[in-house]
Amino acid sequence: MTIHWKLHQLECLVAVVDHGGVRKAALSLGRSAAAVSKSMRELEQQVGTALTERHAQALVPTEAGATLLAHARLVLGQLQRAGEEMLQRGSKTGGEVRMAVTPWLLQSVLPATIREYRALRPDVQLYIAEHLGDEYPDVRSGALHFALGPPPDASQAGVLETRRLFRYTYAVVGRLGHPAAGVRRLADLKDYDWLVSRPVEHLSPVLREFFATVRRGKVQRLHVVRSVQAALAIVRDTDMLTFVPWPLVETTEMRDRVTTLHLDGETLGESATCLVTRSFEPMPGAVIAFLDCLFRTTREHARSTDTGMRRIFSMVDVC
Repeated sequence: MTIHWKLHQLECLVAVVDHGGVRKAALSLGRSAAAVSKSMRELEQQVGTALTERHAQALVPTEAGATLLAHARLVLGQLQRAGEEMLQRGSKTGGEVRMAVTPWLLQSVLPATIREYRALRPDVQLYIAEHLGDEYPDVRSGALHFALGPPPDASQAGVLETRRLFRYTYAVVGRLGHPAAGVRRLADLKDYDWLVSRPVEHLSPVLREFFATVRRGKVQRLHVVRSVQAALAIVRDTDMLTFVPWPLVETTEMRDRVTTLHLDGETLGESATCLVTRSFEPMPGAVIAFLDCLFRTTREHARSTDTGMRRIFSMVDVC
């Protein structure tokens, strides 16, 4: 059986879910509520199941609706980008580059990349977010063109394409003058509070095993913060500890502003920084040009005679 999709029906599905109801969806689309309701009924008849259900005061997607919604967003987003690309080809100007970038690259290579790119393409708008963790919902949905971060978890393998750029290990850091500064064993740090940026189950085996020991009785030692800047601000003013990629320790934001604990013969696990994009999707010319600048700037920084930059790149292996 072949389903013949109609774009206006997919637009209605996205709008109904985003706005929580038919009436608000109709207003956002400039259509009548009756027309939106009819499109939703026709779409549900085509797929043979309900796509939304009422929850509290809003319509939310069913399991089938959530599956189709993800595809609808991709299709509509791709068509929007195709239109933007055609307009840009006609005028040879404009466009966007939307990305999320891991903090150590944000604070080292990215500023020089942006300087070069802005000189090359002053007509392009940049959207830059900080990336933490190994989940990439905004790349999967098409909201971002790419991300630079850790390898995606296995569940995303079929949807995302990954290119490894750097390998690194982790360091434990705390405030200057931290009472644990002389500690040399990870096991001896279990009585301190810790900040992490992602779920424990997504960490290395060494860290998963360690964090299983840090909670004792009713005392919660493990806390989550989804911003490196926030984590560092907290760490610098408390006795909390956190772990970060070694190259981040050598950036100007951290160098000489935190204490790095040197654990004897212990490694917290290895990770990588990857270029993560959606599989089977060509990139707009503006994005390709940005990545060219990024790779060129990275090669230059890796060979730099600048002491600070050399220290950063001494902490990574270029893949």
